[in-house]
Amino acid sequence: RLNIDALQNRVGPETENVFDDNFWENLTVVVNALDNVTARLYVDSRCVYFQKPLLESGTLGAKCNTQMVIPHLTENYGASRDPPEKQAPMCTVHSFPHNIDHCLTWARSEFEGLLEKTPAEVNAYLSNPAEYMNAMRTAGDAQARDTLGRVLECLEKEKCNSFQDCITWARLRYSPLAQTFH
Repeated sequence: RLNIDALQNRVGPETENVFDDNFWENLTVVVNALDNVTARLYVDSRCVYFQKPLLESGTLGAKCNTQMVIPHLTENYGASRDPPEKQAPMCTVHSFPHNIDHCLTWARSEFEGLLEKTPAEVNAYLSNPAEYMNAMRTAGDAQARDTLGRVLECLEKEKCNSFQDCITWARLRYSPLAQTFH
């Protein structure tokens, strides 16, 4: 019988209230897909301590890593070292921004998405709807569906007919107090 719990909590000493001794003791095997070396080393150290097999996997930039760690049989992940990370992975930035660089990267990504990429996509659609829709159908992936969803949202729900409408939209979008009174 296979029982899988997929978790997206940040993992480390600060979350030992979630990942306590009881959590680790009740596992048969650990399969991870972590996006940073610090979290990988932490999970590896817990698996070594609790003698749990680990299927270690994750990415580091354009590289990926997989390693099967079996207690008393194979080398554990922490026995060798990955090079230091040069920048934060986007999944860390969007899910667990925990330092100023992550927060700045997240804010820039949000800004570019809302105020640069999405308007460019809307303009591409408006300049040639048939060609744009054909390109989206041809791409057919999740990113194309997300992009098309943002374009439709801009054209239907958040359409601005004047500069003043754009200012109102931005104010309501970024001010929780303004959202309360609108």
